[in-house]
Amino acid sequence: MKEDTKLKGFALVLSLAALVVTASCDPAVTIRQGSTLRRQFTGPSVAQPELTVRVGKYRRLIGEGFYSPEIRVSNISGLPITITSIAVVTEWGALANSPSRRQSFPMAVAPGATGLLETSFETPEGLQRTFRKPAELRVHFHGADGDSIARVRLFVAH
Repeated sequence: MKEDTKLKGFALVLSLAALVVTASCDPAVTIRQGSTLRRQFTGPSVAQPELTVRVGKYRRLIGEGFYSPEIRVSNISGLPITITSIAVVTEWGALANSPSRRQSFPMAVAPGATGLLETSFETPEGLQRTFRKPAELRVHFHGADGDSIARVRLFVAH
């Protein structure tokens, strides 16, 4: 009988400990690339895209203060392109990009080549709140048509 009471007490303590550990864990969030947003054109001619952007899936804790996805840009034009800057725009405004290397931009991308962009965006509101609504990744570049922006939608995957 005394042994049953000890066993029940031990089970209760173990259950409470598991509950505390589980409740205090910060769940993860996954941010993915959505559709590529096309440039709007007016007039009789339609320009061909010069740059494609691929954003790697990013899974981190919801309260994390940085968003550092792997971003690859491919120059699909026949001329060199220069990436001049990159930004993430959310409902809270533009996020500050703080890459570990200061000379990340400008970055030249040869015709047919793919480059890896070094990024680290500060998310003062945490990832969950920052990406509560879809955001937009903007890659600013200079190509054959002058200054342009490649846009990609980012969202939280459920």
